[in-house]
Amino acid sequence: MVFEYLPGMDAEEALRATNTATALAVMRGTGAALARLHGVPVDNFGDPLAGIGVGPVFWSEVVASRAVALRTAYQGLDGAPLALAEAGIDLLCELADDVSPVVRPAVAHLDVYLPNILVEGGRFRALLDLEHLRWVDPVMDFVKPAMWMFTDRPAWSEAFVDGYRSARTWPEHWSERLSVATGLELLTGVPYWTRVADHGMREDYLHRLRAWVRSDGTAHVWASITR
Repeated sequence: MVFEYLPGMDAEEALRATNTATALAVMRGTGAALARLHGVPVDNFGDPLAGIGVGPVFWSEVVASRAVALRTAYQGLDGAPLALAEAGIDLLCELADDVSPVVRPAVAHLDVYLPNILVEGGRFRALLDLEHLRWVDPVMDFVKPAMWMFTDRPAWSEAFVDGYRSARTWPEHWSERLSVATGLELLTGVPYWTRVADHGMREDYLHRLRAWVRSDGTAHVWASITR
């Protein structure tokens, strides 16, 4: 891995007082950069827990392995919502089985949000902080932007999609795959936010997880998009 200093500031700071046109241009650049990252060739999914190396052949196998780890995590968690977690994990595995035949592994960033986007001179410069990079379903990369960047900003989301499509074909079976990605993020996030004692984020994830389970996975984080 090569570390290089790049001038600029993160998008959370840079877009705080910028004009709409600049913000949209940054979102297009972010979408295009993510598409190029997803185009980096990998031969297989990564190890289900480590995320890299040689892992299972099918996405459903990755999810099933993660489900085992999630059940263990919830059992060891004080005040864990065990009934909700069990229902969510069962639904996650069912949805992953359905969509697995169309999922191909790709390099995914897995932490795309404003502080991890570098802006220089009002333009997108780079995606930062690749410590979460994994070989998974690339649709996993659309969960955090939808949750943390595009709420109440539909123009940002459309610009991001335009940028992605300028560099790569939009993922097939998008909605079904996003349902799996959403469930995996929410089920993983509840134990994490509990452990770090961020009660606000824990409650937000629990609220979203309940809605996701009750909807059989259709209430995912990016409910509307031009496909």
